[in-house]
Amino acid sequence: MANQHEPGTVQFKTPRPGVIESVYSGHMTAAVLDQNLKAFRDKLSAGSTTHWVANALGVTRFDPTVSTIGAAWLREFKSQGGKQVILISGNSAIRMIAATAGFVAGVPIKAVETREAAAAHLPK
Repeated sequence: MANQHEPGTVQFKTPRPGVIESVYSGHMTAAVLDQNLKAFRDKLSAGSTTHWVANALGVTRFDPTVSTIGAAWLREFKSQGGKQVILISGNSAIRMIAATAGFVAGVPIKAVETREAAAAHLPK
């Protein structure tokens, strides 16, 4: 598990066609998300992505300001043809902020607590 004060990081995976997974760890700030927005855009433009798995299991802390830039990520996903976001987090505060950003961006977010539960919501 990451140290509570460890700077935030974002990594991207493509677990199957049409799906992007972003893996967040450490202390998430708006600056960390803003620095990774271009990489997210590049990943989305590389193919037809309909599902996004936002894996926040490694997040140790977050600033409330992440909701603003998080909404920008969601709008980008939607503008590129994205249909469904699956958030993996057991943290109720993270789930609440994600739900708020999803509502603002008009993107449905399904919150689950495990990668296995997330996989059940992905296209075959």
